[in-house]
Amino acid sequence: MINSRIEQIFNQIADLMEILGQDSFVVNHYRKTARTIHRIDADIEQLAMFGQLKDLNGLGKASIEKIFEFIDTGKIQKHQDLIAEIPFGILDLLKVRGLGPKSIKLIYEKLNVYNLMGLKNAIADGTLMRLPGFGKTKAQNLAKGIKFIVATQGQLVISKAIEMSNYIADHLESQTTIEKIIPAGQIRQGCDSIDTVSIVTLANQQDFPKIIQAFITCPGTREIISQSPADVEITFANENISSKIIKAQLHLATADNLANIELINSSTPEHINQLRQLAKQNNIDLDQNAQTQQQIYQRLNLPYIEPSLRQGGNEIELAQKGKLPKVVQLADIKGDLHIHSPASDGRTPIEQLVETAIERNYQYIAITDHSHSSTIANGLSAERLLGNIEIVRKLNQKYPEIAILAGTEVDIHIDGRLDYPDEILAQLDFVVASVHMTLDCKPSQANKHLLKAMENPYVNCIGHPTTRIIHARPPLPLDIDRIIKQAAETGTALEINSNPFRLDLKASHGRLAVEAGAMLAINTDAHSKANLHLMKFGILTAQRAHATSANIINCQPLETLKKFVQAKRDRMI
Repeated sequence: MINSRIEQIFNQIADLMEILGQDSFVVNHYRKTARTIHRIDADIEQLAMFGQLKDLNGLGKASIEKIFEFIDTGKIQKHQDLIAEIPFGILDLLKVRGLGPKSIKLIYEKLNVYNLMGLKNAIADGTLMRLPGFGKTKAQNLAKGIKFIVATQGQLVISKAIEMSNYIADHLESQTTIEKIIPAGQIRQGCDSIDTVSIVTLANQQDFPKIIQAFITCPGTREIISQSPADVEITFANENISSKIIKAQLHLATADNLANIELINSSTPEHINQLRQLAKQNNIDLDQNAQTQQQIYQRLNLPYIEPSLRQGGNEIELAQKGKLPKVVQLADIKGDLHIHSPASDGRTPIEQLVETAIERNYQYIAITDHSHSSTIANGLSAERLLGNIEIVRKLNQKYPEIAILAGTEVDIHIDGRLDYPDEILAQLDFVVASVHMTLDCKPSQANKHLLKAMENPYVNCIGHPTTRIIHARPPLPLDIDRIIKQAAETGTALEINSNPFRLDLKASHGRLAVEAGAMLAINTDAHSKANLHLMKFGILTAQRAHATSANIINCQPLETLKKFVQAKRDRMI
């Protein structure tokens, strides 16, 4: 869906107008429109096609015209005109955490700072701190924000990388004759941050030159980095997907060498080097053509190793010892334990969430709306939560084929207190506890409130434990070993949040949890029925963590889940 891109453009129009000092009433109108678009659960392009945009509250005639303009042209001229009025680097400043349009307007007008380098210099020489509202602490935090952004330039989250890959693939298919296009590289490995989109194509060799030409002339190509008869690397950007410029690779294969090309380009270089060393020790030619990737591993007397496990760690050693994990698959998931409804900030009625979960063959879901401290997310007071519990109980009668669990995503305060008292939490079937408020705390504080929250007998899962937003917000400074140890000891699951902008816990932390015997929960943190399909990204992260279905609480039947919840209560009350 293009909803998120249109929402982003309307928000950016508002930001740029505010920086340029334009009418605040109009600025607020664009922000309101962006919020309206955010709440639309359906595909906005489909709504436009059937003339239903006019039926939505919060969308005026001018906004609808701009939405149609984007659908027709891929851009909104008002947005383009505003970008032309400012130095290009202003857009990068909008990405710095803690720096809003008002602050950017001030430093642009007073210091002529309009890009990351200028801001970095103004911090270094102290001129920034001479402006009102820019003290030493804020300057230090902005410096950290700049460093974080620079470190993640040219990288996409996996969902955006897949969009980019699909865009290129669609172009190639429209221009050339290709038998098969296969996503490869970091996408195939399930990486959470991707700097290179890799594609493998199966085609006749005589078609290779035409395919290469189509690739290097694909709209969005910036520069050709390297080119050979069967491999090309370019830099590439598509503004409708992301403003970032990344690398894209094309690897051409025939039926004879497809398996070999796939293997090489769906593994880390370290994994391939380990395979080559093993092949050399056994006088085997790794580059000999094979019909399947499985056949290549068989030649080396190894079981097939999933792309998500080909990290160049100890996966080959484990495979040789017969200890390679049978990693969790999407089909193993029995339910989703972190879902938001319109009672807080969700966009899909509970009934539709339930019906989508039934379509996914789930045995259960948990409705876990925000607690009252999350005011920006319309968090529920205790009274509203009790009302929500009653709604969920009644819906269980309407949908006997699935268990609908009454839950919450309860906020953890800096001192470890929870937003609801125990007598409220005791009435719930499943409790996710998460940090939303204390995102800039010291390491000792970060550990303390999570450790204390896990001591509560009613907390069943810690949601997005490190609070990171990939490429936007760094993680909390946690002692992750200590957090995992506490989770294992208290019988508290740690979440792998499947939102591609979170994927938190990350794979390396997930593997530590698996090795320590802590349970994981792969949840979507869904705010719409479409978000339920994000589960696949959490699965990839769990695979990279060497997790099996036995390590995942929501891969267990409903009765096992209930016993997990009750066991902690029995042990700690």
